Amino acid sequence: MAILQTSDFTGEHRISQEQNTVTVLQGYINNYTPIYLAKLLGATLSDAFIADVGAGTAPTDPLFVAIFNSFQIDGECGDLHISNGIQYYLKGLIYWHFMVDKRVQANPVSGTSKANTENSSNGMPESQVYDRWNNSVKTMRSIQWCIKQHKSDYPDYNGQRLLFNSAV
Repeated sequence: MAILQTSDFTGEHRISQEQNTVTVLQGYINNYTPIYLAKLLGATLSDAFIADVGAGTAPTDPLFVAIFNSFQIDGECGDLHISNGIQYYLKGLIYWHFMVDKRVQANPVSGTSKANTENSSNGMPESQVYDRWNNSVKTMRSIQWCIKQHKSDYPDYNGQRLLFNSAV
């Protein structure tokens, strides 16, 4: 399964593509992709999704394609459900883990500590990192809403709900 590549981390999810960074980022992708697919869809449906993707980068089953791609659907009472797609959902969560872990580094002598350098500072406000998480949660909720609207098409759905996050 190759839903995400390290080279997908561009734009608002931009992560350096230096060799050391790419190696670490690939580990995050490998670790968190199956976890967050299971949280999105539930274990059984997530396994079916992963099997459908196979060695490719996108699903082929029309039911999975419908939730994989971005969409906008009007709901009841003026609600608008906007999904930026499963890749966006995964990128935001993996980006968040990567950036938060990058700020906190393990030190064999003193334990974990916040990363600090003498001649530079982090250029991204911490709130932007949390915005990436929260935008992924919004997309997750829209995908899950769509699935719930078509329960008979997704009988194995058993997703979990992620919460919004803040730096405070």
